[in-house]
Amino acid sequence: MTTDVKAKNPASIFSHETLLHVLNDLSAHDLAALERVSRSWNSIVRRSSVWHNLYLSEFGTKHLRRHGRIEKKRRNWKGLFRRQSNWKDGRCKKVESMLPQLLNSEKSVGEDRLGLTLTHQNNIYFCNDVQISKWSSVGNSLKCQAISSFRDETVKSGPAVMCLDNASLYIGLKDGNLLHVTVHETGFGNIENLATFSTKFVALSSHKNYICGLTNDNNLYILQHSHQAGTKLKVLGKYHVSSIEKQVAIHFQQSKEGYEVVHVVFNDYVLSGGWTVSLQEFVFNEYCVKSSRLALHDNKDIEYSQQPASAIFMYGSYILTSHPDNSLILQRLYSTNNELRIKFLGRLLGHVCGVQISKLFSCGRIVSVSKNCADICVWDLHDTNYQSIVSPLMLTCTNIHNKPVSDYEKECKVQDIGLYEDTILITLSDGRILKFLFNI
Repeated sequence: MTTDVKAKNPASIFSHETLLHVLNDLSAHDLAALERVSRSWNSIVRRSSVWHNLYLSEFGTKHLRRHGRIEKKRRNWKGLFRRQSNWKDGRCKKVESMLPQLLNSEKSVGEDRLGLTLTHQNNIYFCNDVQISKWSSVGNSLKCQAISSFRDETVKSGPAVMCLDNASLYIGLKDGNLLHVTVHETGFGNIENLATFSTKFVALSSHKNYICGLTNDNNLYILQHSHQAGTKLKVLGKYHVSSIEKQVAIHFQQSKEGYEVVHVVFNDYVLSGGWTVSLQEFVFNEYCVKSSRLALHDNKDIEYSQQPASAIFMYGSYILTSHPDNSLILQRLYSTNNELRIKFLGRLLGHVCGVQISKLFSCGRIVSVSKNCADICVWDLHDTNYQSIVSPLMLTCTNIHNKPVSDYEKECKVQDIGLYEDTILITLSDGRILKFLFNI
């Protein structure tokens, strides 16, 4: 390994976690050389900001020479990282749209009017405090399939969370109201207000006519939606879970022995190790909740993190967590001797910025997005041995915003990710829809 004595502190270019991943296998001689380059090595430990933002902050007309040196180091580092992580470059074409412009409404401006988006296959459901609409990805554009306006007495605040199961779309509003909309091929059905809760939902999932959600006051509800006249919503179970963080994943499993099963995955802190995830299983029927149990970890291979997961997603028996230390953790839930256990499968390395959100799809692929969309990874898990760490196929999208460099410092959250064939749909909190057509 070659070093430049005149180089700047590596902490001004890379994050501490990135250095740990890349330099994990360096010899003692190489580490000594790095220490000679930077005497203030402790500053790397104290720094947690992403190297990409630091790199961009160095750019300016008065610092072209410095920019050139950092750019050279960045290229050299990316080459080293490719050899270390076995990533591959993906070819992709970016198509960018903005829903408020497509809606062509004067009210669809401002942060409060941007609303919430939900992706399902190649469709995008958009909802704000004015209307709900369904958009379909056709070629390089978005086509409106259906649109319906809310009555003033129905919606008085914007949406906080949405979930979709077959033809039923449930919307949790910020004022605590829970709405139900039937989705048809030609449009939307009647919008009905099922119930009003004390606070808004922060997580929501549905299966058949059952709903499970976590409210902002740490109450977990298991509900049944009755389509008959009279009571629209029946409470099967209510639990106060004060220890659960707001970042949770709720997933319904297939029915067994006449009972429904729902899993709630949440961040959990262990004093002896650090942050991990725990899972609570609830078994219920149309009358009540029968039982609940907590999944156990295999102590031999439990994986900890220094910070809680920024996003949790569950598909089937697989649990996927996104972490600010540039990694994803893949785990699997299994049952043995009447016990639920969580087994660690591998830590997926490939990001250069903290991972904000990731999703596992039925086709066996994972799509993960970094903070501010600095980079996007596609992981192909098809016909892969889950016992080993999976190598990523990476789509590098450094100019994903297609705007001035200063926009990278602006906080922009990813609301949802969709994957349909070879198309990735990413919805952002500022109203933009990013579409990527990639070839593997």
